[in-house]
Amino acid sequence: MSITMKMDEISSFVRRSGVDGDTAVDLWRECEAVIPEVLTEFYSGLSAVSAFGEHLAAPGRVEQLKKAQADHWRALFAPTLSTDVEKRSTRIGEVHVAIGLPSGWYMAGYAFLLKKLLPHIAGRHRFSARTRAALIDRLIERVFTDMILSNTAYENRIDSDRAASAAADADLGNLRNAAGMVSDANITAIQLAHL
Repeated sequence: MSITMKMDEISSFVRRSGVDGDTAVDLWRECEAVIPEVLTEFYSGLSAVSAFGEHLAAPGRVEQLKKAQADHWRALFAPTLSTDVEKRSTRIGEVHVAIGLPSGWYMAGYAFLLKKLLPHIAGRHRFSARTRAALIDRLIERVFTDMILSNTAYENRIDSDRAASAAADADLGNLRNAAGMVSDANITAIQLAHL
């Protein structure tokens, strides 16, 4: 069963629980300066985990991933979400299934991001509660929207892979049954020929 989630509906729903006010918050402008440092620390940490070492070991791979992730965050943190963000989030979830990334590590990545960006925003706007609240509200809205979209794609891909595996198993079972029937027919034909 495939689940469809719409980015604008998710974002709108999450936004309802937040701060009233300025929808023109430019989260990317607020976070852009620290993103390279956050990504360096993120991939340095992942490289130390045995499950990721070989995926990140290829020359230039970490830099490629950092650029792709920064591009995604740039679009995700823009004042207005483009439809491209929804496609990206979906593709990211599918890629994570394809490389065998466990969902727990996937969620840990979001936690890492929030733990780095929340203090950054709070520190920059410690004297402006309204701006700080609006930025934190937008950060949570965007991170969870992305998480929901990509995790839904992740779950759909896993379900699809399981269904394909079950269909392949059923086909193999049918093939075994057909081979058994052919074998039985051959035995019967041989027995009849000896009569």
